[in-house]
Amino acid sequence: MRLEIKRLLLGLLCFSLVFSLLVYSGANRSEAAASAAESGSQPGVIKLTFADALLDGYGIEKRGNVFEDQDRLYNGEGYISFFFAEDASSAEQAGSATFTVEVTEAGLYKMSIGYYIPEGYGGKATSIQINGVGTGELILDAPAAGMVRAEKMVSKVMLNAGKNTIKINRGWGYYGIEYLKLEAAKASQAVGMLEAEDGVMSGGVSIETQREGFSGQGYAAFQQSGSLTFTYNARSAGMYNILIGYSAPNGEKKTSMIVNGQTSEISLPEQTGFSEISAGKALLKEGDNTIEFSANWGWYNIDYVKLTAAAKAEGNAVTSKLINPEATSEAKALMNYLASQYSHKIISGQQTLEDAEWIGQQTGKYPAIMSTDLIDYSTSRVDNGATSTEVEKMIDWYKRGGIVALCWHWNAPKGIGGNEPGNEWWRGFYTEHTTFDVEYALDHPDSEDYRLLIRDIDNIALQLKRLQDAGVPVLWRPLHEAEGGWFWWGAKGPEPAKRLWKLMVDRLTHYHHLNNLIWVWNSEKPEWYPGDDVVDIASVDTYNPAGEYNPSIAKYEGLISLVNNKKLVGLAENGPIPDPDMLQAYGAYWSFFITWTGDFIKDGTTNVAEHLKKVYQSDYVVTLDELPANLYTFTEFSDLSGHWAKEDIELLADKLLVKGDGGRQFAPGRLTTRAEFTVIITRALGLSASSAPVQFTDVPETKWYAEPIRAAAQAGLITGYSDGTFQPDTQITREQMAVLIVRAAALAGQNPAAVKNVLDQFADASSISTWAIDSVNAAVASGLIKGLTRDHFAAKDSGDRAQAAVMIKRLLVYVNLID
Repeated sequence: MRLEIKRLLLGLLCFSLVFSLLVYSGANRSEAAASAAESGSQPGVIKLTFADALLDGYGIEKRGNVFEDQDRLYNGEGYISFFFAEDASSAEQAGSATFTVEVTEAGLYKMSIGYYIPEGYGGKATSIQINGVGTGELILDAPAAGMVRAEKMVSKVMLNAGKNTIKINRGWGYYGIEYLKLEAAKASQAVGMLEAEDGVMSGGVSIETQREGFSGQGYAAFQQSGSLTFTYNARSAGMYNILIGYSAPNGEKKTSMIVNGQTSEISLPEQTGFSEISAGKALLKEGDNTIEFSANWGWYNIDYVKLTAAAKAEGNAVTSKLINPEATSEAKALMNYLASQYSHKIISGQQTLEDAEWIGQQTGKYPAIMSTDLIDYSTSRVDNGATSTEVEKMIDWYKRGGIVALCWHWNAPKGIGGNEPGNEWWRGFYTEHTTFDVEYALDHPDSEDYRLLIRDIDNIALQLKRLQDAGVPVLWRPLHEAEGGWFWWGAKGPEPAKRLWKLMVDRLTHYHHLNNLIWVWNSEKPEWYPGDDVVDIASVDTYNPAGEYNPSIAKYEGLISLVNNKKLVGLAENGPIPDPDMLQAYGAYWSFFITWTGDFIKDGTTNVAEHLKKVYQSDYVVTLDELPANLYTFTEFSDLSGHWAKEDIELLADKLLVKGDGGRQFAPGRLTTRAEFTVIITRALGLSASSAPVQFTDVPETKWYAEPIRAAAQAGLITGYSDGTFQPDTQITREQMAVLIVRAAALAGQNPAAVKNVLDQFADASSISTWAIDSVNAAVASGLIKGLTRDHFAAKDSGDRAQAAVMIKRLLVYVNLID
């Protein structure tokens, strides 16, 4: 039966959207608070009562002052009853109530529901459609003890100027709707906190209050679907840090964060109470930006989002020292090259030779790294007739001047299927297709299972030995994606996976003497990390939605935090290739990317043709033709044997901060020029120059040191002489070195302080120039520089190349760029 609509619009006012930071507390409003809201007129609030609704379908009616026994605690003015059971024979007859509301301005409105749930009935669920578009399931919490009425802000909704319809569907039933309230939503502040209740919810996401510790009026509860969307007005374009307040009481979950259409997957570690986690950075435009969270795994809660302006990321001086002291010269040279490119360029890579060749045909450029899989060298696959020529392909790629990377989908040593459909033997690397228990094997070194592990490692060593014999260094990534649990080596959790990794490192390095391996770990989770002593490079695999080329900044920052920003980090597998411009803008300094094979590179949607060409033709991306001809040449200096500065010089050489003096000699005693010392400091701090011309009259743009000197001058590291010259080829004095070292420390965020009487130890302290005295004092007090002898500083003496290297090494330690 249809009833006539009676439209009631109370207090319709327009007001401007303003920037403010709203911090609320509390949960559902009590019965008394709800009654107060009904009796008072609130500016800017539209209230629609139960009497204004048009009812439709089975099992729904308006109840004014006619109450039954179940209503004995009810003291309101009436409600729409959704109490009756749904007619199972006709889904269309499920009850609904439709309100019509008219607003003068289109925009976002907060919508609250006043409702009634009989005593003892517990929480209920309803669903709402705004102008025909559903918001998904919304939860109506049970009122507080002793109460049967409550009010809840359930969502933000977009209304059109003019008439709009709001339809409430029955849902779980056994509740009553008293009224709806609509209030124009206030705009997001320029920098601050966005509360969940200020977002737009859809598809089953609702504001809840049951859990303690949330901020504001509630938190957004995600189940298996739905989204929460904020509109954020940024005063200026730029990079912003994003922090999420959340809880994940049912174990680790993932959410999809979509910023202006770019998706990132964010891991939410298990957290019973509310906590805060970084979601990385986002590049926002001036004005309105959308930040959406989509359910992904679901079953978690989002309380708020914080945004703050982010400083530009700077690349640290990552280590190029390999964990294997006996590493081959080719492996050392490759690692040095990778470290030299860090924060300056990204190395391109592709899985399989066939796809690498295809990229060359499409773009005119070939990837620098070619990766393949040793899967068919697994013993249990060989036993079933598998063969492979991947090692031969890798040797050929190396001969073309390329970089070789390997993963290994290790078919389980035993307990795999046969030829039965769906459980074939070749699926044996998956957890669900093997009964092999890695934890049992490791716990029982006398067992057959352990012996089979060793057998398989020894057999794969034979293939790696073929590569070593051919001079090929390898980016070696076994046991990948262990944290997912879908491969048997990760099925028993982090501890067995780490033990297996260490076993493999030890067996291949010390038993088989495979010194051509650069060990690439593949997980961002701290609990899975096996340790700095067994990892050369850390990596993750990222598969963003097709066509979304964001830099995976949250994963990058998680990974550099894992390795304390001291090791290289890479994208060992990716779907969409990160946009080179975004990588630089975000400061996501991935060492390399390796796009997965098949559709991920060729389907025309994951990486569209225009994007692929942009990537491979970018100056920021290193391709095969751009790798240096002497990539695998590692020079050890022949003139450092027994030298007091040998260790420090070799450390800086490993980081490509210092070079030899021609041939295999370093010439540690040769005096250093002002240009040479400036260049080394500029490299060490990672300073870069703008396009402005060199300010010194005696530094031609054509000189090898012109750009570093320009960068140093722009950073305030050097000033030159009053006549406009720099005198680059003049030998630098020790007091000049001290001044530059102290300035460099200040640029890196440290400020060495002078200490009274510290120079009294030097008999020649009076010879230190007045303009240098404070810097020399601070440098000596901070341990950045020492006297030439115990009691002489020798301020006017020229410094040699060994002294320069030692000072730079001390500087890097002092500013925490190296250990």
